[in-house]
Amino acid sequence: MKIIKKLIGVICIAGVGCLLYFGGMAEDVSDKAAEVISSFYGVKKADAVNSVPVEVYINDSRLDLLPSSKLFMTDDLIWMADSGTISRIFECSVERMDSQTVRMEKDGESFLISQDGILTEGSDSIQVSEPTVMLKNDTVYISAETAARLFHMDFTWDESLNRIDIEGGSALAALPDSYDLRDYGRVPEARSQGNLGTCWAFASLSALESTLLPKTSETFAVDHLSLLNGFNISQNDGGDYNIALAYLTSWSGPVREQDDPYGDNQTDASLTPVRHLQEAVNIAEKDYDTIKRMIMTCGAVQSSFYSDIEVANMDSEYYSAAEASYYYGGTALANHDIIIIGWDDHYDKNRFKYVPEHDGAFLCQNSWGQNFGDGGCFYISYEDTNIGRNNMVYTKVEDADNYDKIYQTDRLGWIGAIGYNEPEAYFANKYSADGIEALKAVSFYATAPETSYEIYVVREKASSQNLDSGIFLKSGFIEETGYYTVPFDGNITVSGDFAVIVKIFTEDAVHPVAIEYNGEHHEFDADLSDGEGYISYDGRYWQRAEENYACNLCLKAFTDQIE
Repeated sequence: MKIIKKLIGVICIAGVGCLLYFGGMAEDVSDKAAEVISSFYGVKKADAVNSVPVEVYINDSRLDLLPSSKLFMTDDLIWMADSGTISRIFECSVERMDSQTVRMEKDGESFLISQDGILTEGSDSIQVSEPTVMLKNDTVYISAETAARLFHMDFTWDESLNRIDIEGGSALAALPDSYDLRDYGRVPEARSQGNLGTCWAFASLSALESTLLPKTSETFAVDHLSLLNGFNISQNDGGDYNIALAYLTSWSGPVREQDDPYGDNQTDASLTPVRHLQEAVNIAEKDYDTIKRMIMTCGAVQSSFYSDIEVANMDSEYYSAAEASYYYGGTALANHDIIIIGWDDHYDKNRFKYVPEHDGAFLCQNSWGQNFGDGGCFYISYEDTNIGRNNMVYTKVEDADNYDKIYQTDRLGWIGAIGYNEPEAYFANKYSADGIEALKAVSFYATAPETSYEIYVVREKASSQNLDSGIFLKSGFIEETGYYTVPFDGNITVSGDFAVIVKIFTEDAVHPVAIEYNGEHHEFDADLSDGEGYISYDGRYWQRAEENYACNLCLKAFTDQIE
């Protein structure tokens, strides 16, 4: 009879009109029925919710979900999102460790998440009742509500509007009114460029040296950078931080000044780099708050201004030698590079030859020797036309033994950009490993702020026919324009022909993929014979970059040798 009642209960569940009638059944039967009812309700509700679009708001600002975004409610009524969407929502990284475990990281906090619980660095596992991570069709999904709790944010869902609201997050600390890197031993000695047009090289390498200070004091060779950068320019032609960035990211340098002294018009191409640059941020034009935060956290920021002075002892209409101050409010473009090493929000505007409207100035170091200004330093008004418009800071400089190999085809770096008139695109490079190697990192450029990415790998036998079968490795969010290296903690081996694939989405961009190419007015020679790159609008149909668009893709891979 008990079995009959159980069968009757199951039959009744199949008919909606019987859902609430189970009176008189044995206790274990009613418990089972309740579970089935709950499951049935969850399925129906999830189906209803997923049948209409969901909206996501972050601190009351609507997030435009990508066409490829996967955000859905499970039968357990848990909101799950794919790793790329999680990275965009929470501006975090998500790395796949194995088939059931991922690592999430943001602002120095790191969490290992699996179905068994959540493990934070230095703590025991926290058990969770709801599903937190799942693998579906080789896509990693994470509970959005769990992610919100981990990152100290509030998660709410309005069923009537089908709207998710996520609020909170860490607030930026207030900036001080004044700051001077010299007080912290983070400014290299001011050097002189003499009568050569190498200010850009001095500024680049001085900013790099500042990033390493005070822990490591290095003086890097300007001759090596200005003579061996690959752009076919002389030391009198001038340059900019893009040339320096290409030289540094390709591991062409830096080398030590003592091994290649400045000013003798000679260099040594056999010298190898003593440091490897793995990250640099191109701060947005006139974004003074970010410039200041980068100075405090990373070191000097390379920038530029219009100078009517060519050498240190010349007279100037805009420079006050007595005050070591400079202000130009005209329309001329920048023609001289320096580094910004501090600021003073209350610097008296009357200390400039031409008086700007407001107080405030950046403290800068020049490359005209220590007899210029205050030991080589001077102030530039916040209202100067060009200061803070072109900015570069070197944020991650590592030892030269950080990786065994670098795979690259873009030795001249980011020269142009390509895409499909959409903020999203896919790009890939195929490489050939000498043996069995461990893929440790991938690097590429964010061509504009607010860039999210997903990285995949085809571990062997890669070709244009199987780029859509890549294994997901990591997703993340990049706030500022620049060059970034994404490291992997998992055990990822590659051999023979392997490929790295990046899906990129850059807000407000139509050409989100950085490329190296030979433009009509360029005097350098980009080598298009050294790579096999592909670009796609959907990750399924691929075009050969070198053949169809006469370019190399800016995408590097870093490995350690295993066999």
